[in-house]
Amino acid sequence: MRIILIVNLSFTLLAQLSPSLMNQERDEEGLALARVMKPMFVEGPSIEGLLAIGDFFLGDDRPHQARYFYEQALEMDPKSKEARKGIASVDDKLRDLREKYINYSKSATEKNDVNDLCSMAAIAFHQGYPQKAIEILDNAMIRFPQTAYEPSGLKTTFVHGVYLEDQTLTRLEKELHLATFDGKFEEASILAGRMISIGLGKSRTIAAIREFQAMFPEKVNEKWVGVLSGMSRFFDSPMKIEE
Repeated sequence: MRIILIVNLSFTLLAQLSPSLMNQERDEEGLALARVMKPMFVEGPSIEGLLAIGDFFLGDDRPHQARYFYEQALEMDPKSKEARKGIASVDDKLRDLREKYINYSKSATEKNDVNDLCSMAAIAFHQGYPQKAIEILDNAMIRFPQTAYEPSGLKTTFVHGVYLEDQTLTRLEKELHLATFDGKFEEASILAGRMISIGLGKSRTIAAIREFQAMFPEKVNEKWVGVLSGMSRFFDSPMKIEE
């Protein structure tokens, strides 16, 4: 989910950010990423493509996804300086996020400040754990009833963001199904890439990609589909920010 970032904005302002604008931005970025992925659906993963995808996700503040593709590039070329540099950048970002999350957690206990809990929730949400974020905000509203409007507003933004993302995936899923059924391989490969940019690792995205592959078994590269399917492990893991 694309929420523009995280800990330095006031949470009143964050709650007022338009989820539709955020989702529109993701949709446009998804088109750029889809164009990078398009040749790999036929030719299979390439070093250049994997690095470009890693750079995209790192720039989009999705370090876990970025690391996955940098690791894939490193497997293809263990000497790749670019892949190692990308992984190092991801590790720096994750270390910083983890330190912030832990510090906010300690501060929330020591100072009883609702903003610390809101900051924790924003980090959790932005790293792909909406349920954890909402749980934190629900607790914040119970602990701080007099200032419940702040976590409540943030929760509304998060819930709306999840809804819009789901709606976008549903739309792209339907368009991909139609393009696949009509035999429009070029169009379908772009739609598949856009789904990946928004819902990488989600079961519905993987299922849609597999359906696309089944309709074009001689065109869609099995190794590339395997790489994309491997990202599901992220969603099957506990919240990494607390590790």
